[in-house]
Amino acid sequence: MIKIKKKNAINILSLVILSFYVILAAGSIDNDPPPPPQPCFEDRIYDHCIEKGDDFFELKNYEQSLSYYEEALNIEQNNQKNIYVKSQIAQIYIYKADTFLNDEKYDQAMLDYQKALGIYKEIDKNNKNNPNFIYIQNQMDKIAEIAHDFYEKGNDFFANNNYESAEYYYNEALKIFQSYDPKSYKVQIENQLNEIENKRKQYNEFKNNADTYYENKDYDQADIFYNKALNYASTNPTQQDKINYINNQIDKIDSYKEKYQELVKNGNIEFLDKNYDKAEKDYQQALEIYPKHLKNKEIEEKLNNIETIRQNYQKLYDQIMTIFDDKNNYEKYGYEKEEYYYLEYDKINEIYKEGLNLYPKNSKNNNIAEKINEEYQYLLEKAKKAEQVGSPQSGKFYYERALKLDPDNSNNDDIKLKINKIDNFIDNFQKLINDADNKFKEKDYDMALEKYNTALKQYKYHPKTNDIKAQISEIQKIKEKCQSLINEGKVEYDKMFYNNAKNYYEEALELCPKDDQNEALRNNIFEVEQKITEQWETLLLQWFNEGNKLFENKKYEEAEKCYNDILKFIPELSNSSQYKQQIGIINQQLEIIKSKNNFKKFILSLAMCVLAIVISVVTFIVLNNHF
Repeated sequence: MIKIKKKNAINILSLVILSFYVILAAGSIDNDPPPPPQPCFEDRIYDHCIEKGDDFFELKNYEQSLSYYEEALNIEQNNQKNIYVKSQIAQIYIYKADTFLNDEKYDQAMLDYQKALGIYKEIDKNNKNNPNFIYIQNQMDKIAEIAHDFYEKGNDFFANNNYESAEYYYNEALKIFQSYDPKSYKVQIENQLNEIENKRKQYNEFKNNADTYYENKDYDQADIFYNKALNYASTNPTQQDKINYINNQIDKIDSYKEKYQELVKNGNIEFLDKNYDKAEKDYQQALEIYPKHLKNKEIEEKLNNIETIRQNYQKLYDQIMTIFDDKNNYEKYGYEKEEYYYLEYDKINEIYKEGLNLYPKNSKNNNIAEKINEEYQYLLEKAKKAEQVGSPQSGKFYYERALKLDPDNSNNDDIKLKINKIDNFIDNFQKLINDADNKFKEKDYDMALEKYNTALKQYKYHPKTNDIKAQISEIQKIKEKCQSLINEGKVEYDKMFYNNAKNYYEEALELCPKDDQNEALRNNIFEVEQKITEQWETLLLQWFNEGNKLFENKKYEEAEKCYNDILKFIPELSNSSQYKQQIGIINQQLEIIKSKNNFKKFILSLAMCVLAIVISVVTFIVLNNHF
């Protein structure tokens, strides 16, 4: 591929332009005389470009003028007119630079001033006093001062964290200082720009970390990193959305903190007030809002305490409900089981108060209170029914259970009055029973029976009713036995077995000493004793006569026995003093019998002695003969 030199290309272009003018000239040929001789082709084009450049220069069309001037320079680089052309070009650059300067396009103005300055340095190396040269230098210094102002503004904005504005002014200054930096600000500006970029990176890093912590509800860390990001955030209005976002996030965190603290404070107050349900709700809401707060461990401990309290309360609640549930089971075990059950029943209020103190605002307390009130009314109804059927002791039992079940009930004063009334009734009843028992011990069975029957009428279902009935039955048996003895005595009396009759009568009298019919019984006994006396008198007379007869017949032992029988039975007689004469005779006879018996014993003893002597003598003789 053939390379075309730039100069040749320009020459070709000049030829084309020249041809264009030739054609135009040919079109205008008339019969005028021929023109004078023309300069050479390149000179004509060179001059034409200068002329066109001057024309456009006059019209202040500097871009077109510059292109023609530059074209002229390309055509004739060594032409003496080039100084003029370059001067014009330099002047165009000044004009352009002035325009850029007026339009505050300082970097472009600086470039054009430098171009103009370079041309003047080229065409007038030794004349630095050239007004244009001085003007350009002044303008460049002015732009450099503007660049320095930009730099200072950048510093001010940087100091105020307005990094976008700082960056803008730094870049504006840098554009100028790239081509003209008399005081070496370029390095400082680049360092500041790097610092701005680092701050942006740091901002993004802190902001991203904060967002991550925020999403994980680690608001303490999020707050720290949002504030760090805020320190690196630009204050430029274009960046206000970022600042607003961070401030909004911080405000949210602050609101979470405030809400958290409010919930914890309320929870603590409710916890101290033992309103554990609300405290738990506030604590859980606080944990949900701020799950990674430093104080959450304390809250979790309190939640654990609440759960422990709830479990302990539930045990107490279940214990109460178990007692209530067992209420209907006692009936199949009888009264003793009922009494045993109500001993457990008495514990309900104690357990209820323990639960109330442990967990005073648990919703289940209302259930227990309603159940207690229901059972309280049930006990009052049972007490009334017990009183109506004649069982005041049971009524008192139920009234007392009601007092223990609900000691703070407003009806308790009335119940206490009823219990006092029952106590008075029971005391009177017990006094009646005691009187009856005493009468029973005194064997005043009629009076005891009357009192026992009165007690039964007053108190049909007393716990000792069976004992009272047993006493009544015992009295009835005694009276029946007494009547049976009297009847037996009458039978024996009719048979003239007066002693037997007397024994029956006396046994009956001893068995029922205070019976209403005892006066008649005593009369019967007196009559029987009279009959017995008559019988004994007849019998004793017979025995006396028989004893005398036996004595006369010298049957002393039989006579003695007969006399002793008489002496034995005479004291039994009510009129034994009438028998003194007979007793004296009997005693005399007994003395005689005794004397005779003593003489017989003497003779017998003497005979035994003689017999013993005889036996001894005979034994002696026999033994002598033998030896």
